[in-house]
Amino acid sequence: MSKLTSQITVLSNGYVRKGGKQNRKQQQKRMLAFGIFCSSQGATCMGQVGAKHVIRYWKSESMLDKSDATRLQHYYALKSLWGLAGKDGGPPKPFSSAALAEAQKSREQDESIRVRKSSS
Repeated sequence: MSKLTSQITVLSNGYVRKGGKQNRKQQQKRMLAFGIFCSSQGATCMGQVGAKHVIRYWKSESMLDKSDATRLQHYYALKSLWGLAGKDGGPPKPFSSAALAEAQKSREQDESIRVRKSSS
């Protein structure tokens, strides 16, 4: 377990003990999944985690396969983690699958235009 995931576990232990137990445990798992992702990106503590990590998380392969509702649940977990860590503001909201598909389509069109221009 990395230092970051240990910090997330310590921060979320009190959160898991109160309220709806099953949901809170599920939220803690989502927080830890985000912590593992951030550790793989080079973050070693919560102080190093920011909006750019969250945006990369939303764009990661593991999140692209998930439905909009599931990504929203991950957002709620990250929002809780932000509060537990005492960070200002909140994490960026997830992109909808329609917005991601449109962005991918736009990138592919731009790439095909660049290829045509370079070959001319």
